[in-house]
Amino acid sequence: MKGVSQSLIALAAAAVIAGGCASATGTTQSQNADAASERTMIRVNNHNWSDMTVYLVRDGVRMRLGLVSSLETRMFEVPTSHLISTGEVRLVADPIGSSRVVTSPPVLIAPGQRAEWRLENSLALSSFWIR
Repeated sequence: MKGVSQSLIALAAAAVIAGGCASATGTTQSQNADAASERTMIRVNNHNWSDMTVYLVRDGVRMRLGLVSSLETRMFEVPTSHLISTGEVRLVADPIGSSRVVTSPPVLIAPGQRAEWRLENSLALSSFWIR
């Protein structure tokens, strides 16, 4: 009888531990979903003949987002820490092999928003918008 009661206690303890793990996993998934909805993404469509290195500029400080090859589209995630300020941000596209850069207009991007920058072959015709 003593062996049966010890087995029941062990089984009950295992059930409590498993239940605790299941609820912790559910919380983590919920937190991950909330974090994903707060992700700030910038899509860059490069219709230019040059490959472009793209930067985010805030308060005069450049943060490299990455490279967008000629005639390609790339998505960049902007860290929320780079958006939490009262200042505006700009995007800068620096064509590889050229000294001519293009800069977006100053914008306020809130965490969770999506922005798109379309770089045209004639850089003066490029456009930027926030969704």
